Amino acid sequence: MQLSKTKHIELISHNVKSHKLTSFLLLTSLIVSIYWGLIASDRYVSEAHIIMVNTEMSQGNNSNSMLSGSNGSAEFVASQMWLRDYLLSVDMMEALDAKLKLRAHYSDWHHDPISRLWLCCHNNSLEKFHDYYLSRVSVELDTNSGALVIKAQAYDEKMAHAIAEMLVEKGEEYMNLTSQRILQKQMLFLSEQVEIIKNEDIRAHEVMTNFQNKKGLISPTTTAASIDAVVNGLDSQRVAIEASRNAMLAYLMPNNPSIIALDQQLSSLNKQIKTERARLTAPNSKLLNYTSDQALRVQMDVNLMDSTYAAALSSLQSGRVMAALMMRKVFVLQAPTFPQYPLEPRRIYNTLVFIFFLLILAGIAQLLIAIIRDHRD
Repeated sequence: MQLSKTKHIELISHNVKSHKLTSFLLLTSLIVSIYWGLIASDRYVSEAHIIMVNTEMSQGNNSNSMLSGSNGSAEFVASQMWLRDYLLSVDMMEALDAKLKLRAHYSDWHHDPISRLWLCCHNNSLEKFHDYYLSRVSVELDTNSGALVIKAQAYDEKMAHAIAEMLVEKGEEYMNLTSQRILQKQMLFLSEQVEIIKNEDIRAHEVMTNFQNKKGLISPTTTAASIDAVVNGLDSQRVAIEASRNAMLAYLMPNNPSIIALDQQLSSLNKQIKTERARLTAPNSKLLNYTSDQALRVQMDVNLMDSTYAAALSSLQSGRVMAALMMRKVFVLQAPTFPQYPLEPRRIYNTLVFIFFLLILAGIAQLLIAIIRDHRD
């Protein structure tokens, strides 16, 4: 009898607890429904789609191929993420706040106290303001199209549109400016290298000019070739005279005046040939063969620097063209929309989801209570 009475008391206690839990669930659901249905402030969402494009792809391609061709590139994705980080940065937030009074708009007391920015953030907490900014502005990469999808939430349609519009403008300005800075650095480096090579080429020409002035010859190599040609001509004359002399000796005596005259010509030619050959080759290093070798080396240095300078100029010009073609720019696929209906908060959805999770938690609590009661028994 006593055991039956105890079980009856426990059953009544369990029913009371269940009634309290049910009452709590109903009250909480009612409060949540009232908040999402009546109290929560409307938030308008402006959306824009932008993409980084490579100007090189626009050469001979239409826009469709340009966009699809850039989608799979790791460099392209990196550029998109680079732009996304800037749009979500503190610098971007402060720029928006300076122009659009973002803090004042989000912390206006006319909006509901749960969704608005509290005054503590309005006064001094940059970190909390940035966290709130990230909850109202989103920039996500669409993996299908490769575009960055910008969504800006505000308590009125004009502010939402103004935020999204400024994000697009500032993002385009920032990326274009960054691309120009990279291009300028590349061109500055190439220009510096060309200037260095140009100075080396000038010094090589100065060395060649000083060498020519010192030796008194414009082109020792050409002079040596001319002397060699003279020697070859003298050799030809000597051969011809010797042939004539040998022919005349067949019917004249060696002391004949004609033979003597030919002998004198041969003697003069031999002396001249010996003199000219001495100018080309001799143990003395100051003669023409050594000078010609030195001149050839100097000329090789000049030719090398000339070709290097010409290649550097060509590289500079090609670098300017390629850098300009490779410069990335922001292309607006969809301009910021002007919202006409508040998409946030999703009142019915949020209410149902909250009640659903509340029921799950209540079920878990009931299960835990039942397990504990069974263990007591």
